[in-house]
Amino acid sequence: MRSRTALFALLLVAGSLTLPFAAHAAIPFFGPVIPQEANQAVCPASWGLLVVVINNLISLLITIAIVFIAPLMIAYSGYLFVVNPVDPSGIAKAKGILTNTVVGIVVALAGWMIVDAIMVALYNKNAPGLSGIAWSDLITSGGVAPCLPQRGALPGSVFNQATPGSGVTTGSVSGVGGSCTAPSSGPCSQNDLQSSCFASNAGQAAQICSRESSGNASNLSRSDKTVDGNSYSVGLFQINLTNSFSQQVNGQNCRVAFSAPCQGGAVTQSGSQAGLCTSTVVNRSLYDACVAAAQNPANSIAQACRLSNNGTNWSPWRNTANACGLR
Repeated sequence: MRSRTALFALLLVAGSLTLPFAAHAAIPFFGPVIPQEANQAVCPASWGLLVVVINNLISLLITIAIVFIAPLMIAYSGYLFVVNPVDPSGIAKAKGILTNTVVGIVVALAGWMIVDAIMVALYNKNAPGLSGIAWSDLITSGGVAPCLPQRGALPGSVFNQATPGSGVTTGSVSGVGGSCTAPSSGPCSQNDLQSSCFASNAGQAAQICSRESSGNASNLSRSDKTVDGNSYSVGLFQINLTNSFSQQVNGQNCRVAFSAPCQGGAVTQSGSQAGLCTSTVVNRSLYDACVAAAQNPANSIAQACRLSNNGTNWSPWRNTANACGLR
């Protein structure tokens, strides 16, 4: 009876530790280990991609251990209990296997909490040079593009100077069509987008990106808003967080943060009310998390690649594409 009580207590502790870790590490995880946007471009991997791959490998190994290995070990210990009802050595072996398996699961799932507790005590995010960066942000991609920029990737590109005094160099993107301008540097530049999943379609992507947000990754639309005053188009490519086609932003189901999608008949498209949506925000914490995710340049670019089929179909940005003379 005592052994059963101890085992129940151990399982209870394991369960309490599992939930917060599973929420953080997205367990179970079955891949892909290499992000989709990196698979779609042949390029030298950046530090951001390396960190993402390492984190994905850890999540995959934990998933294999919990979903496959642990159940087999528990089943085997149960088998030993059944075939050795009166054999002390067999029962002891079964108990040892069961205990080690449960302890292993607890340690694996509690690993994040253990490290977090230590880092909270040792890490000072307000130290000079850290600018308030949380320690957990140091083990993520930090929004770094999966590919390293390659100098000279577009030797034929010619950019004209922008308005004097603006501090921004822009110009028509050569060799790709379209009449809109794009910055010569930054996340909306053709050179930067060339090393993403847009690849050869980076010139058109740069025009769309520039016209949508002017290269400002934190951009919140001033026109695309819900009736309660919240912007639903966010980031470099002004991703529509309510759209069922773009709801998975960094793994978050952003669609359910709103009462209804802001598209079709839900949007008033006349006069000064253009872009005003009849929807409202019903989950503030999820909305804030989705906005933060969409303001991450890597997430915005990844969503734009998916929605445009890597820059071959700009229909989700129909008005912008038409204004720039793109298909």
